[in-house]
Amino acid sequence: MGNPFEAIVDLMKGHRDWSGAATGVLIIELVVLFGLVGTGFWYFRSRQKSVGRVDRSLEHAVLDEIVEHVGEHRPVDAQMRGQ
Repeated sequence: MGNPFEAIVDLMKGHRDWSGAATGVLIIELVVLFGLVGTGFWYFRSRQKSVGRVDRSLEHAVLDEIVEHVGEHRPVDAQMRGQ
């Protein structure tokens, strides 16, 4: 067995033959790869959607509270001047 990169270059230059079996193996590998990627994408999307309504409303309530507190604070210079 030689260097796989050299084999790719030889294949592109036409110095090596590409068999039908190699095409079949490549197709199977791509189908498995895309299947794994698709399954992972579907799994993480379904986990994201499974967050309950209560959790989302709590998240929005906390964010609203943070925004209210940020709006209440005056700049440090105004506080030091007693305004």
